[in-house]
This record gives sequence, structure tokens and C-alpha cells, in this order.
Amino acid sequence: MEKRIKQRLEIFKEVKKSFSMGRDELKEYQLKKLKSTLLHVFDNCNYYKNKMEKAGINRQVLEDIKSLEDIRKIPFTSREDISAQYPFGLLSVPQSGLSRYGESTGTTSCPVNSCYTYEDWFENNCIVAYYLSSIISPEDTAALIVPYGYALVGQDVDRALELAGANVIAIGTISDACPVERVIRTLINTKTTVLVCSPSRAIYLGEEIIKEGYVPSKDLYIRKILCVGEGTSKEKAKKLKELFGAECYPMFGMTETNTLAMPCINKRLHLVESKVFFEVIDPVTWQSLDEGLRGELVVTSFVKGMPLIRYRTGDLVTIHNKKCGCGSSFAYLEHHGRIQDNIIIGNKKYQILDLEDVILKTNGVRFYTLKARDERLQVGIIIDKEMSGTACAEIKNGLEKRFGITADVIREKDDKIIQVIKNKVKPSISSVLEA
Repeated sequence: MEKRIKQRLEIFKEVKKSFSMGRDELKEYQLKKLKSTLLHVFDNCNYYKNKMEKAGINRQVLEDIKSLEDIRKIPFTSREDISAQYPFGLLSVPQSGLSRYGESTGTTSCPVNSCYTYEDWFENNCIVAYYLSSIISPEDTAALIVPYGYALVGQDVDRALELAGANVIAIGTISDACPVERVIRTLINTKTTVLVCSPSRAIYLGEEIIKEGYVPSKDLYIRKILCVGEGTSKEKAKKLKELFGAECYPMFGMTETNTLAMPCINKRLHLVESKVFFEVIDPVTWQSLDEGLRGELVVTSFVKGMPLIRYRTGDLVTIHNKKCGCGSSFAYLEHHGRIQDNIIIGNKKYQILDLEDVILKTNGVRFYTLKARDERLQVGIIIDKEMSGTACAEIKNGLEKRFGITADVIREKDDKIIQVIKNKVKPSISSVLEA
């Protein structure tokens, strides 16, 4: 145990040092990490060694890497590759060297897993805690309403909040064992100030609080919401601020990679470039894209347990290298949702998060549903009857003006979408297609 405690201190010092690097120093650091990671998997993971050799890449090619752009010689890794190698085919350390194992909660079709050494796991805890320390204080009480079973997000954020000094309430998912009424009672009685959950869950929770006779922004103490598990549109963040009087801070990561980006005090999602190398590619041609262009995020993780090499995440992003007022030299991203979170109208795809910014901009609308009807989009909204006429017209005009979409907007019964969100282990943006 004493050895582990000393190890923790060394990891923390390394993480702290990484946040002080400028862009040039960071690129040198990334190149060193990239080479060592590629050599590590080549020497210790048969899957990656075979894959590289089939692509004509031997150990000497990896040793001769001179720039970060040289990674484009390496083949991509897909979600299907991870699933096919389940559970330990992508390990680069002996199984005895692992400290943490996780699996996805199944928001997509085939669950995948991830494995981390003690160093990998605690480094991520420290990175998350470092970012949160500018947002969270020891005076905060944080309630985590996220999955703990298999999924790593709850476990990781739990420990990071603890390191940042907060009092942590590990609620987990809303279920028969932990009904929403009990959750609301806990939030009130403990004077919880920080809520950690998906934004869809937070809006659902706000509606349930109102049904219980409370005003969330006045009768509760929540002033910060850490949004995990799905993309957070600007308009959804505004809705949450209206509902709770709380500032929203999106976080971004996945089971396969752990944390990828964290919010700063300016609410920008900074990439964790000290532990991951990021690329953006055209999702159709797979060609690399320049900074500022929207495309699919590709990541290479600098971990020991189960590194992923050029992993196609399935997320649409735009990366910016502009200077942020928070002082961080790490680039930041805009998250546009998962590629699969789209709806096809006619022969064109539209990202749900893009549509959401128009729909939720309308006063009084917090929940909505989407259905494709040939060349038209059907939007169902949950709104008070007396406001529905104006809201339906506003959304219809907004969608046509911004996207050229012909939409039919109708008032839905509130039990449809709410029941979907209530029954989900991890509510996500795709819930709007299931109601």
C-alpha cells in the first residue's frame, strides 16, 4: 500500500507538469509518447503487431517516426475490432497488471470493453480532478446520477470529485431501488450543489421536481451541472440554466478511452492532449482534415494497459487550436454528437444536435421527438397547450430557415418521451428517435 501511495504522488506531479506545457513543448511530448506507445503495442499486442505488419509496418518504421503526421501510416482501429478482440485481445500488458476493467452501457449496438493499469487509471483521475478543481470547491456536495455498473464514468468522476475536495453522493441510476422521489428528497436534504448526469436526465429530473411541488432554481441548491453521457447543445445548456439556475459544464469521454476532453471555467472542452493524440478525418473518405473542419474524431491513447491506435470514435467534432482565456495551451473541441445520431430527410442526413439548437430555442419546449416522413420531418414537442400554437410555428419556420427542412410540428403527450428517458440506464440524444 505504501508503494501505491508514493506512486500516486509521482503520477500527480507528472500530470501537474503536463498542464504547464506550451504548444511546442506539448508537441515534443506527444511525439515521444506516440513513439513509445506504438513500440509498446507492437512488442506486446499480437493483434496490433499483425495488423501493422500486414500494412508493411515493422519495428524499424516505428522507430524512424519523425513527426506526429507520420501516424497516418498506421491503420485505423474500429469499434468492431475492439468487440472482435473481447475481452483481452488488445491488451499490451499481462492480465495481472490490470487495475480497472470496464464495459460500455450499450448505447450503441455492440458493447465494448476497456482495461487500465493502476497508473493509467489514477492518471485519468488526476487529470479530471485538475480540471474540476477550477469549477468545484470543498464547499460543494456533488450527486452522481450515472451508471456505476460496468461503466467507468461514474467511478472516474466519483474519485476525481473526491480528489478535488467535494463531498460525493453516489446515487447511480434512477430505478425501482432508487426512485426519482427518493433522489429529489436526497438532493434537497443534502443541499446538493453539483449534479452529474446526462443533460436529458437533468431535464427529466427538473420536470419531476416541479411535479413534486418545488421550483428547482429556488427550492434546490444546484448551481453546477456536469453533463456526461451525451452531447450538450447550447440550447439544452440554456434550458438547464433556466430550470435550475445552474451553469452547465459538458464533459467528453467514452468507455474505450476514458476521458478525452474536460471543461475549463469558460466552458470550453479542452482536449486531454497529454494522454491522447487527436486527429479529425472525413468520415467517408477517411482523409485527414485541417483544424476547424467538422469531421470524425480519431484518437490514439497513451496508456499501458489497452492502448487504442487511431481509433475511429464515431463522434463528429471540430477542433480549434486558438488561445483560450483560461490560459490552457491544450486545443479545444466542439462536439456535434455521434455520427449515428442523425435523421435522414429525403436523401440528406441531419445531426440531431444541430436540429436541437433550433427546437429547444423555442420558449417552453424542453422535450421533443423526431420522425422522418419521406421528404418531411415530424417534430413532436411537449409544451403547455396555450403555448403550443406559437411554439409550433416558430420551430417550423426556424427549421426551414436554417436547414431548408419542411417540418410538421405537433404537440405530444408528455408521457411518451419521459417514459423513454426514465427507463434508460443512460439517457442520450438518441432517445428522441425512440419515443
